[in-house]
Amino acid sequence: MATVRMSHQLKYDIRQNYKAAFNKVHPLLQIGSYSSQPKIDTNISDSLYTQYFKPLYDKYHEFYKDPVFANVGDFDQIKNGNEFYIELPLYDVSYGFDNQHRNEDATEYCGTDRAADLSKDPQNNVRQIVLEPESKSVKLYTSSERPFAVAGQSYGGSEIHRLQFVQSDVQNCPNLTAIQETMLEFSKLKVLRAFEVSKLSILLEQFTTLNQALKAWDGIRNLVDSERLAKVNEKVYRKRKQQKQKQAVDTTMDDVGINDTLLTASLLEDD
Repeated sequence: MATVRMSHQLKYDIRQNYKAAFNKVHPLLQIGSYSSQPKIDTNISDSLYTQYFKPLYDKYHEFYKDPVFANVGDFDQIKNGNEFYIELPLYDVSYGFDNQHRNEDATEYCGTDRAADLSKDPQNNVRQIVLEPESKSVKLYTSSERPFAVAGQSYGGSEIHRLQFVQSDVQNCPNLTAIQETMLEFSKLKVLRAFEVSKLSILLEQFTTLNQALKAWDGIRNLVDSERLAKVNEKVYRKRKQQKQKQAVDTTMDDVGINDTLLTASLLEDD
């Protein structure tokens, strides 16, 4: 019989497939492999560029028109690009019990033991907790390359100025508010995904075979590859085929009396 064991690899694949399904439902989580943040609307980036970087570039450009800077090349002060960083207060989210409100109590988790402990106790008012904001960087992309005034560095290179905002700046700027809200929603979805994956992991520990899991929860077949399902279905198919064969034999025997003939012949041999 084709029994599929609930191996560590199978559990891992199921968890990964659930993450992919979760990301599909929540487009904000559909980011590149090397990215740690969601995509921010380029219209917001363009607006911030126009508000902060364009005036600085114009001043640089005008200032260096003075003949005394005739020997200074544009590459020393101007850099074309389509990305820049800003820093602003961002809210993180974690899970905890109702009596946990401090940052040190609500540890961020991604499949850690703490997440498993919380998910084992869903009746104890486990909920998402928004932590106190901390200043963090966000990478923004403009819709096309723009000229930036750059700052020199001690080792001879240059970099685009990094804008730094405080909470009052965010409150007074719709674009910054939109970024902060997007990052908060992204954080909520990340920890919700991690929490649900942790609960799924606990559920999988109850089964030793995929066959058992399918009987208890048919929906798990959406998280299992076709090859493993084929092995399980092969077993089910054989069992149904055997049942049909048995029914066909019983019907035939009853219709033509073959069993009676064999029984009678056996008795006559005994005589």
